[in-house]
Amino acid sequence: MIRLEVNQVYGLSGADVTGVDIVLANGLRVTATVYGGVWGAWWPSDRGSPAGSRLELRTATTTRTVDPAAHQLRIE
Repeated sequence: MIRLEVNQVYGLSGADVTGVDIVLANGLRVTATVYGGVWGAWWPSDRGSPAGSRLELRTATTTRTVDPAAHQLRIE
């Protein structure tokens, strides 16, 4: 039997956030779903760990990179 494990991350977003990408330490970019002030994403665990990742938050006018550890966001 093949067992697929997944990683998932999620959080709250401001009303002006139009998109969130999780950029894993290995460079893989995972695009989150954003709806109603909440964002979430999942990916197969064999593609990379969420540890050491960063978030890219998009609004209509900017993209901002956020280090989860600097904002006490727990992503493991």
